[in-house]
Amino acid sequence: MARFFRVLAGLLAALCLASVAHATPPAPGFSAKADAIIRRHVAARTFSGVVLVADHGKPVFRRAYGLANREWNIAATPETVFRIGSTTKTFTATAVLQLADKGALRLDDPIAKYYPNAPPAWSAITLRNLLNHTSGIPDFVSTTNGFIRNG
Repeated sequence: MARFFRVLAGLLAALCLASVAHATPPAPGFSAKADAIIRRHVAARTFSGVVLVADHGKPVFRRAYGLANREWNIAATPETVFRIGSTTKTFTATAVLQLADKGALRLDDPIAKYYPNAPPAWSAITLRNLLNHTSGIPDFVSTTNGFIRNG
């Protein structure tokens, strides 16, 4: 599976670099090649999900593969909402640390500076607390079944 993600990342990186460098749509046959690579992994049951590649905000490749729910045999669609859990934490933390390195934010800034609707009880919580998992904010997935509720 790790190999698949390396291949997919390489494919997406190549498309992104080509788009940035030349500001042109993907090469002819890109969709067919991408689809063939992904279908091999679907057949091996190492990937189910949705792939979206965009060029300057315009989707150039958007397909769903495999099952969204194996227990109920429900096919994935481009509109399927997947619960991705913790997979984005590393990317978000990296982006926050890069912004801190550039001076665009401080790790000791209160989160209310960036999230004005934060409850008053969160006034002392900083970005550093979020990165260190020391904020005291309860796990929203276990308390809301994965859905953010207003009010």
